Amino acid sequence: MSSHAVKRPRLALSCVVCRRRKVKCGKEKPQCHNCERLGEICSYDTGVRDTETGRVLRAAEFEENGPRPAELTSHDQERVFNEQVTSSDGNQIPLASDHLSLQRGARVRHIGRTFWGFVNGREALSDGLFYDEKTTPSDLPPSHISAVSLAKVLFVLPTRPAADALVRSFFVSVYPIHPVVDTLTFQSDYEAFWEWARSGDLYPPPKLVEDPTFTCLLFAVLYAGASGISLSRWTDGPPTLRCLNRETTISQLENACADSLSACRHSEHPTLNTLVGSILFHVFAKIQSSTDDALFIAKSIRLAQSMGLHQENNIPDLDSTREHRRQIWWHLVWLDIQSSLASSLPTCLDNSALGGVQMISAPENSAVKLLAIGRYEAARLQNQIMHQFQNVASRNKGEISQETVKELLEAARSLGRLIDNLIAKIPDFKDPKDIFPDDLTEASPESHFALYQDEGKAPTLIGALARTSLFLVKLEVATMLKKSLLGPPDSISSERPWNRIYHLSLVYIRKYLRLCRAPAFEPYLWFLAEYYGPQQSSLLILVYLIHHRGAEDEKIARYYVDGCLQFMTGSAFKKPQTKMAISVILGLCGEAGPQMHYFHREESPTESEHGPNFRDLQDTDLWDSVIDESGFGLRGATLDLCRI
Repeated sequence: MSSHAVKRPRLALSCVVCRRRKVKCGKEKPQCHNCERLGEICSYDTGVRDTETGRVLRAAEFEENGPRPAELTSHDQERVFNEQVTSSDGNQIPLASDHLSLQRGARVRHIGRTFWGFVNGREALSDGLFYDEKTTPSDLPPSHISAVSLAKVLFVLPTRPAADALVRSFFVSVYPIHPVVDTLTFQSDYEAFWEWARSGDLYPPPKLVEDPTFTCLLFAVLYAGASGISLSRWTDGPPTLRCLNRETTISQLENACADSLSACRHSEHPTLNTLVGSILFHVFAKIQSSTDDALFIAKSIRLAQSMGLHQENNIPDLDSTREHRRQIWWHLVWLDIQSSLASSLPTCLDNSALGGVQMISAPENSAVKLLAIGRYEAARLQNQIMHQFQNVASRNKGEISQETVKELLEAARSLGRLIDNLIAKIPDFKDPKDIFPDDLTEASPESHFALYQDEGKAPTLIGALARTSLFLVKLEVATMLKKSLLGPPDSISSERPWNRIYHLSLVYIRKYLRLCRAPAFEPYLWFLAEYYGPQQSSLLILVYLIHHRGAEDEKIARYYVDGCLQFMTGSAFKKPQTKMAISVILGLCGEAGPQMHYFHREESPTESEHGPNFRDLQDTDLWDSVIDESGFGLRGATLDLCRI
C-alpha cells in the first residue's frame, strides 16, 4: 500500500493586495512594485504556522487570539468564507457561488450559500422565499410599486427651469461631498423623464415603467440641491428660484422624497436608485441624535449587503452598474466611519469585511473621484485603527503591542504616500502662499460656473477643495493615531506628545478656516459647518491651553478657535450634536481663560508666527510627528491604554 506525504499549507509571501487581485507580487518592501504603480496601500500578512496543527494563521489572528485548538475553529470558518478549504492532500475543494437574484424593477438580491433555502444547482428556489408577489404585464410597473402614490408625488415637481437650477446646485454643492450618483446615467434618465413630461403622454416610457425608482432619485437630488443653497444664494440666484419660497420648496421636496421611497417600498425592495436616494435624503434630514444617524447607516449597510454590494460579481447583466455599485459601497464604508466617530459606537463593518470589493477607479482629471478615493482609503485604515484600539485592546486588558502600533504607523505612511499621489494628480493654481489665488476669493457658481465643474486639465475651485480636503484627511488619520496614544494632559511624560498634537490641530484649523472664510467655498458650508474635524481640533487645542498656561502660539490658537466658534454658531446648518459640541467648546474656552475675540482681520494676530506654510507642510512626512519613541514608551513591550 502506497503512502502519501501530507502537504502542509504554505505561508503566503505576497502582499495582501496582490493576493486579492491574484497577480504575481514582486515582494518588494515596504511597498511592492504593483501597489506603487496602482497607488494601493501595500501591506504584508504572511501568517504564522501553528506548531500544534500545522495550519497557517494570519498574523493578526495569531497575535490577538493565540494558537487555535485542533478542532474546527473560526479560522476554518474564515477560509470557508473565502471559498477555499484545504483538504489533507493539499487540494482545494470548490464551493458553490453565492446567488444573485435579478428581478424586475432593477432589483438584485444576494443569497448566500449558507442560507437555509439555498441549494447548489437549484438557486432559483430561493427566489420564492424572498419575493412573494404577483406577476404583472411588462407594460405595468412591478406589483410591489404603488403607482398611484408615485403619481401623486409628481404634482409637487418644480418646473423644468427650476428643476434644472436645483440639479445644477446639487452637482456643484453636494455631489463633491457625496458622489454616489452615476452622473451619465442620471443625465440620460433625467432628459428622458422631461421628454415624457413635455409630451403629455399618459403612459411613461418603458424604462420608467420597468424601474419607477428613478422618481425617488430625482426627488432626492432636487431636495439635496435645494437644501445645499443658502438663503443669500437663493435670493440672489437665477429668477427661476427667486420666484419660489425657499423653505416651502425644501419642505415639499422633502415630503415628496420620503413619499416616493415609501411608494417604492425601499426597505423591502431596495434598488441602486432608492439606496442613493435614501442616502441623499438622510444627509439633510432633521435627525434627533447621533444614534439616529448610526441606525440609518446600519440599515443602509444591511440593505447594500442584501443587494450584494459587499462582494464582487461576474454577472454580465450587472457590468453596466459595477463601478456604481463599488462607489455606493465604499461611500457607505466612509459614512460608517463618520458615524462611529460622531456616536462613539463601533463601526458596523469589521476591517476583514472591506476586502471583498475593489476600490473605485478615477477618471482622468476628476478631482471629485480622487478625493473620494483618498477618503475611502483613509476610512479603510481608520476602521483598522478603531478595531485595534477598541476591540483588540479590550480583549488584552487595555494593552496593545508595540508591533501592532508600528504596523499601523507603516500603513499610515503608505496612506500618506497614496494621498500625496492623489493630490499631485489634481491641477494646481501654483499659488506660492495658499490654496488658490486671492482674486478668486469672491468667485461663485453664478459668476464662475466653469471653476466649479469637475472636468478639464485647468485648475478649478473644486480641485482646490479636493486638494485641501485630501491634506486634511492626512491630518485626521495622524490625529486619530496620535490621540489614541496620548496620556493625560497634565502628565510630565505626555508633555511632548501633547505639544505635537496641539500644533497638528493648529495646522488643521488654519486650513479649515481658509475654506470657511472664502466666499468662493460658500456652496460647501453646509458640510463644513457640521464636520467633526474642526470640533476635535478645537477641543484638543483648548485642553492643551488649559494645562499649559502661557503656551507658545496661544494668541493664534485662541484666534483659530474663536474663528471656528464664530463659523459654527453663525451657520444655519446645526444638527443636535453640533450644538452640543459648541456648548462644550464654549465651556472649555471659559476654563482656558479670558476670551480673545479676533473676528476682524485687522485685529488678528500675525499668522506668520505659526509654523511653515501650506506648501511646506504638504511635503513634510507627517508620520514622523505621530509617534515618538521616548514620548510613547515604544521601547517597552506594551502600551497601556487603560491609563490613557
